[in-house]
Amino acid sequence: MEAGVNIHFGVMASGDEDVIDMERGRELHRLSGAPYLELRGATDTANHEAPVVFDENLKIVMKNIAHVLVNWLG
Repeated sequence: MEAGVNIHFGVMASGDEDVIDMERGRELHRLSGAPYLELRGATDTANHEAPVVFDENLKIVMKNIAHVLVNWLG
């Protein structure tokens, strides 16, 4: 894997909406019992360089995700 790789395990809310309403937050919490596996790789640091470094970093991220999966699945 490339240097600087960090792996985090835990609960994560994800989607195409900003959750700013408490009731919507509770609803999403109730729905979180569905089993799933989500793997994410960060291709940038969300700054002005994001569009410029995306293609180069995507190759590194995908290689690292593949490495994690191969080692995890044995």
